[in-house]
Amino acid sequence: MALATEYGWAAGHGVALAALNSVANELQARNRRQATGALYRVGVRSQPVDAFPVRVMLGAGYEWGGGRIDHEWQMTLAAYAVDYVMDTYLSSGASVKAAMTINTRKHDLNTYGRYNCYLHLPSRSRGDIEYVRQGVFRVTWRFTSLVAL
Repeated sequence: MALATEYGWAAGHGVALAALNSVANELQARNRRQATGALYRVGVRSQPVDAFPVRVMLGAGYEWGGGRIDHEWQMTLAAYAVDYVMDTYLSSGASVKAAMTINTRKHDLNTYGRYNCYLHLPSRSRGDIEYVRQGVFRVTWRFTSLVAL
């Protein structure tokens, strides 16, 4: 269960906050290096959600904001944890995107919000998944078309 002040996620749209999985708790037991068996903490890095990614200056000097809201989470994960996310949310890599509900930082740094969105399969050509060292990857999970709940 994810708290209101932490990163959380679940498959499908419209999932209640109490039903979201805490990202740190869900991946912690799976963030184990194969060679040593050592567990590593899971941390999520992200920028605040930009609620108005497209801004246009109107003729009267007013600014208009709109556009599709996209968001990213960066994590350093062991191969087991990456495989778990792919298997659980992206059909073992057979699906390019999946409907999700996430709880993530909003524009204010100390507040979180719940959003419907789509998680996209990491792409090596886009630089979403990068080999760091034996059994460890830096992964960018991309969420698109965020809609606040």
